[in-house]
Amino acid sequence: MIDHYCERLGPGLLAEPLNALSNLAFVAVAVIAWRCPAANRGARLLAALIGAVAIASFAWHSLAAPWARWLDIVALLAFQVAWLWIYSRETLGFMPRRAALVLLAFGLVLLPAAAHSTSTDGLLLYLPTLATLLALGWHRRARSTREPNLLLGAAALFAIALALRTADARLCAALPVGTHFTWHLLTALVAWLAMRSLASDHAATSRGEPD
Repeated sequence: MIDHYCERLGPGLLAEPLNALSNLAFVAVAVIAWRCPAANRGARLLAALIGAVAIASFAWHSLAAPWARWLDIVALLAFQVAWLWIYSRETLGFMPRRAALVLLAFGLVLLPAAAHSTSTDGLLLYLPTLATLLALGWHRRARSTREPNLLLGAAALFAIALALRTADARLCAALPVGTHFTWHLLTALVAWLAMRSLASDHAATSRGEPD
């Protein structure tokens, strides 16, 4: 058993009830995204990956086993990579080679950050995601008339979520349940805003609207 969070005080499936059940936020986002009438194959792939995040994170916070921790990390990373690829192709209009370069750049920043993440409670692991949301958010605000602040809003929420995630271990004495469950709630909203940006652009493209 691995004990990383304030809420877990011992072994057992129900040792982290808030951390486990807060993953229902990802389930809600996945269901809403999947059932959206305008959802295309890319949107449904992302919805399925959000569902996978919910399952993996629930397993991690229920079992606290090393394999479940890696499953949680891989599921979240898979969603990020898939969303970045689809956004590069559908919204930015990049050809496959250029979109692949975007993913490569993301990976080159992520790998050294991941290598040093254990000394910062995982903070460095998610900073490349925040930087990507900020960069694409400013680009969207400058270039798009369709909900231009969606990704900047997602970046702001993600920054708050990351701060609360990092604060979990430091607030155990004052707040025994910790703050990690808020990370799940807020990142589910971030995922929804990220998917909404794609849906907004896809709907406008279908109607032949300019940026």
